[in-house]
Amino acid sequence: MMTYRIYLSPHLDDVVFSCGGLIRDQADAGDRVEIWTICAGDIPDGEISPFAQSLHDRWRLGREAVSHRREEDLRACEIVGASFRHFDLPDCIYRKDPVSGEFFYTGEEGIFGELAELEADHLAPALARSWAAKMPAGAQVVSPLGLGGHVDHRLVRLAADQLARPVKYYADTPYAFAWEAVIPDLLPENTDMTVFPVSEKGMSAWINGNAAYSSQVSTFWESREEMEELFRGYAGRNGGVRLWEREG
Repeated sequence: MMTYRIYLSPHLDDVVFSCGGLIRDQADAGDRVEIWTICAGDIPDGEISPFAQSLHDRWRLGREAVSHRREEDLRACEIVGASFRHFDLPDCIYRKDPVSGEFFYTGEEGIFGELAELEADHLAPALARSWAAKMPAGAQVVSPLGLGGHVDHRLVRLAADQLARPVKYYADTPYAFAWEAVIPDLLPENTDMTVFPVSEKGMSAWINGNAAYSSQVSTFWESREEMEELFRGYAGRNGGVRLWEREG
């Protein structure tokens, strides 16, 4: 029997980095898998912040950065066997306070800090309502735990927690490599963990899917070989990919 699964991805790489091997195996088993990337919107008109510009420089991209990253995501989704849905919310590095016009998050400390009050109080509930209207009743929803503390991951997790339906959670990877010890602190009460072994075909798709995000790989790893070693070691230690579940 086919299962319809929706994985919520804060950015154009997070779900594949975190669950790519599992998704390949689920797709091969006949499941319908969609990756909904929430912060995939175009860069707003006007100047970007110096911090955003520094990231563009790191990625060797200009104002085409988001469209380029969406193209990378299409390739990665194809590799892991998922369909995609790109939402129009810009990445946190481009978002501004609508009243003051000031950028919400202007550096590394900001993007790994607290979610802006306006976004926590108003944007997260609005996202939850929007998703709920688009989600079929029988779909399984899989959300990031928010591991690592990135504000966009916090935002997606906060919105997912406001869905009136069962939700599963994945460990945000590669943050999970260094933040394993804090996973219990992020879990809802009475949560069950399931470990899904990843086949060799799934593992290969996971590595190739990760590599499709060519603009991002250098941010996290020195080489493809290092990336593959880390992911194979991570899957080996955990027995595959872990998902945690709460009841809605």
